[in-house]
Amino acid sequence: MAGKPGANRVVTSQAPTSAPAVAGGALVAGVTVVTALGHAPLTPVDLLVLLGVAVVLPLAFPRGWSWFVATSAALVALLLPVGILACSFAAPWIVVAITTAVSRVQLSRLLPDLPHVARTAAAGYALVGSAAFTASRLGVGLFGTQEPIVELTAVHFTFAGCGALVLATRFIGRGPRRSSATARVATVLIATAPAFVAAGFVSHHALPQVGGAVVLTVGVWLTATLELVAARDRSRPAPDRLLLVVSGLAVWGPMVLAVSWAAGQHWDVPALSIDLMVRTHGVANALAFVVCGLVAAPARVEAPGRPSALDGRPSGADERHERVELGLGADRDDHLADPDLGGWVRVGVERTVLVAHGQDERTRTVPQARVAQRLPGDG
Repeated sequence: MAGKPGANRVVTSQAPTSAPAVAGGALVAGVTVVTALGHAPLTPVDLLVLLGVAVVLPLAFPRGWSWFVATSAALVALLLPVGILACSFAAPWIVVAITTAVSRVQLSRLLPDLPHVARTAAAGYALVGSAAFTASRLGVGLFGTQEPIVELTAVHFTFAGCGALVLATRFIGRGPRRSSATARVATVLIATAPAFVAAGFVSHHALPQVGGAVVLTVGVWLTATLELVAARDRSRPAPDRLLLVVSGLAVWGPMVLAVSWAAGQHWDVPALSIDLMVRTHGVANALAFVVCGLVAAPARVEAPGRPSALDGRPSGADERHERVELGLGADRDDHLADPDLGGWVRVGVERTVLVAHGQDERTRTVPQARVAQRLPGDG
């Protein structure tokens, strides 16, 4: 399909909330009620861990019912006394996290742009979260930290490291150029912040811990701003707009609490206790910001008249879009995979191929990929 220079195809691919995430959410809601009635010995941190693996990870990286199995096993691990047996029930989470991270690395090598590289980092953070949960159930510390910091590490890397990062990437390449640029900045900030925060906990130095909290806060606030802008779009379904508003408004105050808590570990500044941080900062960011944001993720809509996949393309270049099929195992990325293809990934990538007239008549190819279907009008 030969398009006019600067023309752009509008692409929409809103991924529906997955059934495993809904089932996982129902399971966590039921466990929360049972806990509130005093019939289960779970803490608020335990419930946040379950919410992360049951809802956030399936929304970020859909993999069939694997996450639901991991959630059920994690629940058993939390109900058992700390030790080898409880640790063994954390294994399914690690297995799913490893397979997700491996497939994301493969995909990012084929499509090495910022959204895919950032999602690979998010998958890595999900793996770190699973490792922290395993250590917590085994009763061992991590790099000199003890409970409740070990279990909170699982929560932090699942929600801030994985969920918030995937949410930020969903605004890249969508809407006006300024919004996309803002999303790129937010993605980079959120992608780098968890490592700084972790370094601060391990080293006990103020600069990485407080600095990492500030960097994460700015990245999250930028993402929240993009959500509020997207919520103004009246073409979106009303429930999505409402969820975007909830997500966009929920995070401003709680992130101030995060920075003040980090600063309070080093200087004489007001800071909440860990228990109050979990019930305020933790719940608001996890449930309102991350979960609501991922459920109401914006459609992949590209503004007409600007480059859709590559910036700085040669003048006079025509766009040709081809769908490619990649054999990468069972990775089911929300907007890259066809849910009907079982273990094979049918990547619905609108792959831009540039043919610069008079400069380069060669077609760019994707290594280890074959054309699965040409779009109507392609020659």
